[in-house]
Amino acid sequence: MTSPLDVFVPHYTIYLNDFNNIETNAKDGRKTLAEYLVCSEDEIADGGRKVVACGEREIGIFRVKGALHAWHNMCPHRQGPICQGRIYPEVVEPVDDKGEVRTLQYNEENMHVACPWHGWEFNLETGRNAGPAKYRLHRAELAIREGQIYVVL
Repeated sequence: MTSPLDVFVPHYTIYLNDFNNIETNAKDGRKTLAEYLVCSEDEIADGGRKVVACGEREIGIFRVKGALHAWHNMCPHRQGPICQGRIYPEVVEPVDDKGEVRTLQYNEENMHVACPWHGWEFNLETGRNAGPAKYRLHRAELAIREGQIYVVL
């Protein structure tokens, strides 16, 4: 079993200046979304992440169980840098017959990220908070083309 300390990744942000041009939609004059090239698909290993700045926004891209998930790097609690927090399995507190918790266990099926500011936890696949259900991470859109990952904003 993995300890939460074994899956710690140092904090860093990559600043991206290279993005596809924003084009104007010929039908109604609206601007289309910008796409920021992040990296190749194989650069983010399972259990890994990459935090990138796309214009004025920071996005965290995580690979969990082989799938990519992208979240805005802003905790809904106090706007802390959630994507730069510690990644670890969901903590489960088994309650005994007397209603007491004697130990902590980890559910390896659900990976969480904890905000480095106040410790709020969120599921990396769903963005749901481990506590109050009204708090969630804000998903960012990804596009994969020719083995390259793009953030679409």
